[in-house]
Amino acid sequence: MNSLSRTAAVLLLAATLAAPGCKKDAKPAKDKKSTPAAAQKSAPGKAADKSAEDPYAAAQKEAELDKALDAITNDSATGTVKTPDGKDPKAEDAAPPAKKESAKELASKEQIIRKLLPALEVDRQLDMLREMFAQDTAQLFLEYLQQSVVKKGLYSEENAKTLDQNLPQYMEKLMSGAGQLIDNKQIRDNILMPAYKEQFTSQELQDMLDFFSSPAGKAYIAKTPMINQDMHKTIIKQKSSKVEAMVNEIANSAMAELKPPAEPPKQ
Repeated sequence: MNSLSRTAAVLLLAATLAAPGCKKDAKPAKDKKSTPAAAQKSAPGKAADKSAEDPYAAAQKEAELDKALDAITNDSATGTVKTPDGKDPKAEDAAPPAKKESAKELASKEQIIRKLLPALEVDRQLDMLREMFAQDTAQLFLEYLQQSVVKKGLYSEENAKTLDQNLPQYMEKLMSGAGQLIDNKQIRDNILMPAYKEQFTSQELQDMLDFFSSPAGKAYIAKTPMINQDMHKTIIKQKSSKVEAMVNEIANSAMAELKPPAEPPKQ
């Protein structure tokens, strides 16, 4: 390390020691008056300074000082100022890490959630989800079957009649298999339980259980689906005419850009 770098590092060290979070009870060393070289020699009967006697010890001490100053310089280059013990003063102002819940607290949460999910009628919602999933799967099956028959050149009136006759049994088998993929217990234990544990505190879960177990909470659960159904019907009814008009307008604009096909040449 050259003298200029060392000077800058020493100044940075001084600023670091003066920064908040550093020890303030350290007393500055008293300035030693300069004495002649002869007076600085060891007095008879006293141990001499090892660094003065051993050149290797002095070089090692010098290398350790260079290493410490280099570390301070590198920290300043990255915007990190540390105290002599290697800690970042700014870290004291950082938010404390989230408290890890004990096994007892998690078990208490689980007991509340197992009561809360039935109060929310989760099974009924999952049954509705199962039905929707089966219907979507059936629609996907019909589209795939139709495209595959045409793609493989199997379309004919005879094949169409055969498919119509066998389609009910295929659809029953398909929807039954799709419905079995929605397992209520598995969803409750592996998806809902961990999610509720992570997102809510014990007090929030208990407050929710108290509300949804009350007459007002039960009424909310029972009547919300009907409100949502009415809302969907009203929105579709009010907006369908506007959507139809918008579709017609944009479609007419798109077709206006098209040119009529050229007439075939007369023979």
